[in-house]
Amino acid sequence: MTEKSRRQATLGKKALHLVIETCSKNRSVHLLKRNVFKYLPWEIPHTGIHWLFYYNSKGLQIPIGVWLLLIIPQIVVIGYFVSILLNKGNQGIYDVISQTTIACRINDVI
Repeated sequence: MTEKSRRQATLGKKALHLVIETCSKNRSVHLLKRNVFKYLPWEIPHTGIHWLFYYNSKGLQIPIGVWLLLIIPQIVVIGYFVSILLNKGNQGIYDVISQTTIACRINDVI
């Protein structure tokens, strides 16, 4: 996790002079929560796709649960984008949940 490193940023954040700030000294827990909530909606559909192929290969009807694994994460991601727009790029829903925020550090040397 490069956000936990000395520079506290990924390559993209370094290029844009951004860092993730937390509300307490235990950065690791907040950063882990942020990354889990941020990437979970991208990972859940992979499970749905595997099940989709399974049911298709067996010629079975695809259960509603598989469709939900494919649709609900997309709705969540739309919510993420809307929350980022409403917070002017400073926080997404995953930031609120993990008690983190994005900060700009223009004066930092990269």
